[in-house]
Amino acid sequence: MESLVQWVAPAPLWAGFTNTNGNGNSTQTAFRAPTLLRFAADTFMEDFMYLLDAAPERLSGLRAAPETWRTPLAEPERVPEVPAFMRALTKHPLLPKPDAASLVTQNPAPPLLEAEGPLKLYQPAHQRHYLISACLVCRVPGLPDRTLNAGAQERASFVVRRLRPPGNTFDQTPDLATWSEYAFVEGEGGRAWQRVPAGQGDSVAGEERLPLFGVSFPEADRKRRLFAGNVPVAKRETYMAARVPALPGDAAAEPPPDPRLIVLRTEALEPWQRLVYQARDVADRHTTALNATLAEVAKAKAKVAEAKAEVAKAKAKVDEAKAEDDKAKLNTEYEKEKTALRKQITEGSWYVLLDFARVLKPYYPEVWAAVQDASKVGALDTAQSSLYQALHTIMSNGLRLTDALRRIVAYDAVLEAKTDLFNESLSGWPDFTFPLAAPDSGPADPNRGPTFPTGFAEPNDLIALFAAALRPADTRRVPHLPLAAAPPPDGRDPGWFIIRCVFDRPNCGALCPALVSAPTEPFQMAPFFDPDAPARPIRIALPIDTSPSGLRKFQKNTAFMISDTLSCQMKKLGKLTLGDLVLSVLPWPFHKDLPSDIDGPCDPVDIGMICSMSIPIITICALIILMIIVSLFNFIFLWLPMFIICFPFPKLKAKKA
Repeated sequence: MESLVQWVAPAPLWAGFTNTNGNGNSTQTAFRAPTLLRFAADTFMEDFMYLLDAAPERLSGLRAAPETWRTPLAEPERVPEVPAFMRALTKHPLLPKPDAASLVTQNPAPPLLEAEGPLKLYQPAHQRHYLISACLVCRVPGLPDRTLNAGAQERASFVVRRLRPPGNTFDQTPDLATWSEYAFVEGEGGRAWQRVPAGQGDSVAGEERLPLFGVSFPEADRKRRLFAGNVPVAKRETYMAARVPALPGDAAAEPPPDPRLIVLRTEALEPWQRLVYQARDVADRHTTALNATLAEVAKAKAKVAEAKAEVAKAKAKVDEAKAEDDKAKLNTEYEKEKTALRKQITEGSWYVLLDFARVLKPYYPEVWAAVQDASKVGALDTAQSSLYQALHTIMSNGLRLTDALRRIVAYDAVLEAKTDLFNESLSGWPDFTFPLAAPDSGPADPNRGPTFPTGFAEPNDLIALFAAALRPADTRRVPHLPLAAAPPPDGRDPGWFIIRCVFDRPNCGALCPALVSAPTEPFQMAPFFDPDAPARPIRIALPIDTSPSGLRKFQKNTAFMISDTLSCQMKKLGKLTLGDLVLSVLPWPFHKDLPSDIDGPCDPVDIGMICSMSIPIITICALIILMIIVSLFNFIFLWLPMFIICFPFPKLKAKKA
């Protein structure tokens, strides 16, 4: 039999928990709860270890408290560097020690949460780091440390838990007695918040456990030990985006989307839809320009019919001929644009088909087996059969989608190894074409886009069939739901959290369940762009002497490694001018195609390169481009007064006069 074990605040803080204000309950609660320590330097681990070794009684000066960049916390007095033998000598039991009252007076604790507003923890990008600290002790006189038995698989960890108020009314101070507590638990669709049963001090199966490390420190004539762990404030967006189940009385929340459907959309259906949009945009632009040209032709013909004088009629006929010529040019430009677009769509369709097959194979194995062998269609259930029939009905260029999916897998390695753009004159491409879109889909077009089954007009219309055909799968083969696809968090919820320390004794089974500590005080985690967050000081020293004689002194120590493929593409871009790029995106009659050799094959003699540049000149160029872009966008955002402030510095001269 062993004595009872409990979590308490770090031993160096016990002197500050003397009941001097008569509030015994508050003092006892703080004594049993872990403590959050705040650091404002990237050397926080070294500072923490040295402070515990040299002056552990000053740990109270590191307690986390509310702060903003306008009202930062005062940094604690730095412990002077003292040789190790001197530190040991000052802690000799025969030497007088300061009493507890003097320690509290010399090192007052930061103000409590209620006195300063909500406690907000900032991210490492804000130059703030936080440690959770506590002691694991035996409940006997003297509160000796409880040593972990690694051979019995005992371990200490901590958990981050989220608080939610009843009725989702967040405009109030967190109250652990009425607010619900949630654990961050691994589920089928990734990690999500799971409500902790009543009592809120229990361990939850599958909950995310974060590690605690042990640190020893001197105390009088003995060594004591506390546990500490790094608070993952940078995971704030992951915590906030995770799914939270609805409380009784809340509106029913929509179930999270199946991650397999998200993969299907991102890998196959959405790229297919983008090809359709691209082709549709070209056709719409041509239709708009053609209608305008036809209107000019009709107007010119009307003027010819109305003209009575020979001179006026001749002039009107000239206008009519010009309008007809514009129409012919427009059609010629459209045919050229369609030819270039078809090349892009043909190549893009092959890669979309390849990704489509890669999604069907693991997530729809029965449907994929039927695609590979039509004799297995009879083994499909109703939903799977409907999906297969829809895929089988879709046709393009005289080929069925199921046939294209079956044939494309043979070109997996070939397509992945391609470095050039598709061109009919080059060999090695698939021996079939299945364009997933086309600028027009007339019956005379040999490369017209796909025809969909009745009731379906676009690729994204098929998502309902794919959703119905999904079957429960091994959770090890289901991807996690991407953060971008997770439902957005409630904008009213600032995100309240607490931390509890956990002591596990797995070999004891049900006799000794996990020991969970009391909670820390509630706190928030600041987002990356928090207006109250301290700003990490960054100073970029530009070259002082920017004359040719000054810049030539810098070594070209920044190397860009350029492959042969990228080198070929950069050569093609080198043939373009700014005017070419502008004219290529303008509508008719200002539109002008890019040079014809832009999409040609790469020269086989192209080789990779390593280009060395001077980083000071790169920095100057980046600053100039930044200021140009900011000045242009200032017409919309009006942000220049909030963006830059310049202070004169008369003595910062490049060269002596």
